[in-house]
Amino acid sequence: MEKPWYSIFYIKSPILKILIGIASVLIAIVVLGLLFVFEEPRMAAQTASWEGRSIETGAALYANNCASCHGINGQGGSGPALHSRYFFTQRIYWRD
Repeated sequence: MEKPWYSIFYIKSPILKILIGIASVLIAIVVLGLLFVFEEPRMAAQTASWEGRSIETGAALYANNCASCHGINGQGGSGPALHSRYFFTQRIYWRD
């Protein structure tokens, strides 16, 4: 009977099995440590990307839905000027 193809992975020596196990655990610890070190810059880059996308999305929403009344730069038109400080101080009524 012929040996199966995976018989090359069978290790008889218990010491060699232990050494391979220890080496595997150490490699896993090193890989996780490297992931931990490089995670912060990767997340910062991802956050910047999401913030840039949200600004672009907001600009597109304003251009499609608001600019016709408030003007392209918020200067006003048929709607009130959005860049005016009085828009926020006189229109908002605070209730206690």
